[in-house]
Parts: sequence; structure tokens; C-alpha cells
Amino acid sequence: MVSEVSAPEERGRMMGLISFVWGVSSVMGPLLGGLIVTYLTWPS
Repeated sequence: MVSEVSAPEERGRMMGLISFVWGVSSVMGPLLGGLIVTYLTWPS
């Protein structure tokens, strides 16, 4: 999909960006979810 939307010379940069965002979101998602459940309460 990256190869379809980016120029050949930009593919490496785009793949790096996608990998970076994927890694950061996999850490931040559970962290933010835990904070929300802890401080804003989760209706059960």
C-alpha cells in the first residue's frame, strides 16, 4: 500500500514513519487506557 501512495524515493521514509507510529501507539494505547480507567472510572 505504501508503494502505491508514495514515490519510489520516499518509500523508505514512509515505511520508517509507519513503523515508528506503530511502535509508539502499541506503547501509548495501553498506557492511556489504563490512565482513563484509573482516573475517569470505567462504567461497569
